Amino acid sequence: FTLGYESSCITSDTLVTLADGTQVRIDQLTGHELLRVWDHVSGTFINVPIGYLIKHNDNETMQTVTKLSFSNDNFVKIIGDHTFYNTTLNKYIIINEYNAHLYVGDYFIYESDGKLEKVQLISAETSEEYTIAYSIETFGTITSFANGILSVTPYLEAVLNAFDIYSETF
Repeated sequence: FTLGYESSCITSDTLVTLADGTQVRIDQLTGHELLRVWDHVSGTFINVPIGYLIKHNDNETMQTVTKLSFSNDNFVKIIGDHTFYNTTLNKYIIINEYNAHLYVGDYFIYESDGKLEKVQLISAETSEEYTIAYSIETFGTITSFANGILSVTPYLEAVLNAFDIYSETF
């Protein structure tokens, strides 16, 4: 559904991981797909339906976008706040244009071919671009993979840090 205002989220060109491991742009999702997610309770990947796929506006608008670049040549572009699992701190953190530089050098979780690995945040650059903001929540786990990086929308940070991922997992 469309909210009609800009908010904290990811850009329309972000790839989301489907249950079969393929990736699809978030702006191409219907909201009826199954996604591959990380289940903190079982410590495994599971497939779950999308709970909410939120398009924050019907048209592209000029947004302040922070591009987070990682050591595996991957990147994620965020608008406002977005939450990622930081393995250096062993918790979910909210990253935005104002604090992203504080996490350069930290490690995050990347999913590749059904395996988790650590990737290092190597830069954070802010620019202006036309895009549409999207948010996604999944049933049961609230996690998803944004361009392969384990993430959630930032609204639930306080609840999220009840979970740990131990280094022997990846």
